Amino acid sequence: MRKARYLAAGVAACAKPFFLAGLASGIQLSDGAQLSVPFLRYMLLPHIVPALCLFFLWYDEYRYSAFKPLATLLALSSIALLAAAAIAAAGNLQMLLLATRNAQGLSKLLISAAGTLAIDLLCLFILLPDGGRKKPAFRDAGSAVPTATDSVSAASLDGHQAPSQTDNKEP
Repeated sequence: MRKARYLAAGVAACAKPFFLAGLASGIQLSDGAQLSVPFLRYMLLPHIVPALCLFFLWYDEYRYSAFKPLATLLALSSIALLAAAAIAAAGNLQMLLLATRNAQGLSKLLISAAGTLAIDLLCLFILLPDGGRKKPAFRDAGSAVPTATDSVSAASLDGHQAPSQTDNKEP
């Protein structure tokens, strides 16, 4: 069964590299002299993995359930690293203002950081377990394994009577 929450989180996670590029340009990391564009793309590529995991979970949650811990770990580590960077930046606000060069660059940096954090929190919230609630056991409609009720209903449709337990008595 496809769940729209995984699709929404996957689409949001696809926007995360754009926010991270805004972070990089906000602190002047994407200048040609300091950091080349291909290296910046290399740094941003791992942030696509949670989006891919969420798209696979949307496609078939049960088949790709092994992707949940990976996407959760990536979201948690991204939040932790963003928090560590924010703490370091808050320790030296003058250096941060110099790195962003002006108030507009600082606001772009803060908006990008807030967007990145919001996306990570959304993905983490979507991937949290369901609080220990058990899912109802049901059989997939496309399953090729017949059940006892399937054979009885098929036999009754053909005009044959299904064997009952009373017919199998031995003398």
